[in-house]
Amino acid sequence: MSSRVDMRMPEEFRFNPLGQLSWRVFIGALMLAIITLGTYLERDGYTDTADGVVDFLDSLYYATVTVTTTGYGDVVPVSDTARLFTTFIVTPARIVFLVLLVGTSVELIATATRSVLREGRWRKRVQDHVVICGFGVKGRTAFESLREQGEVGERVVVIDPGDEALAAAARMGCVGIHGDASSNELLLAARVDRARVVIVTPNRDDAAVLVTLSVRNLNPKVRIVAAARELENAPLLRSSGADVVLTTSGATGRMMGLAANAPHYVQVVEELLERGSGLDLLERTVDASSAGPLHQHRRDGELVVAVFRSDQLVARNPTGDFELHAGDEVVSVAAPTVAT
Repeated sequence: MSSRVDMRMPEEFRFNPLGQLSWRVFIGALMLAIITLGTYLERDGYTDTADGVVDFLDSLYYATVTVTTTGYGDVVPVSDTARLFTTFIVTPARIVFLVLLVGTSVELIATATRSVLREGRWRKRVQDHVVICGFGVKGRTAFESLREQGEVGERVVVIDPGDEALAAAARMGCVGIHGDASSNELLLAARVDRARVVIVTPNRDDAAVLVTLSVRNLNPKVRIVAAARELENAPLLRSSGADVVLTTSGATGRMMGLAANAPHYVQVVEELLERGSGLDLLERTVDASSAGPLHQHRRDGELVVAVFRSDQLVARNPTGDFELHAGDEVVSVAAPTVAT
């Protein structure tokens, strides 16, 4: 499977094999040019066994066969100056060329080997990670939010068909997989069977449905958060297996309508969406020591807006005497200092 999957670990974008190869090719070409020019300028000090005359083509030929091999003896230096040039310029250039050739080969092989080994180690140990299918504006914004919550490094995997998107993901420290996120092969390469959350954010709703179906088929228990461009497609995504469906066009339209008559409402919502800007949404799990009446365990500056029990909403805007149970999930609004 891995031989056909284009997986890109973050460090692979720090080393550019093509750039290194281009630089070494340039150095090799520069050495050939210098030797060709030197031989041509000193052409009277060389002899060609064919006709005795060394022209520019003979100089280029001599430079090529001498640097890349030991030469064939058909163009030879006969003057002292030509012999000195061959000894102190051509011979060191041949050594440098061999070092470049061998070094490039070894480095490319070592880089490929490191990549395969690191990919194998990652596949074996990764679990409870996040997979982002589609790394456009929504996918990158989702990652920024995850990073603020501590999900960094190789715990986030991005699947996207675009090289620019994967390069951006690599700069952010994510593992990248090139291709269509609806492919079972790519999803398995991303270890979606071990993932904690899968975020589905392609550019089309039909693609989102197909990705959601594929993910749910491979991992019936994973939490799937999907984005729908059109409100009418949200039920289809839910029936395909998405746990949470966010409608981008519908939400944007509603915000624009509210902004016309209630600008302060929109400002508060923007603060809630932008972590650390004024107000934050906070979700915490109630432990045994925090069980009991809400008023005894409410944090200073915390406004509890909902309580979930066994994934079911049991209270909206609960009063102070609401009884919290161990394991309840409390959703609240708080200032950044409280949320952290």
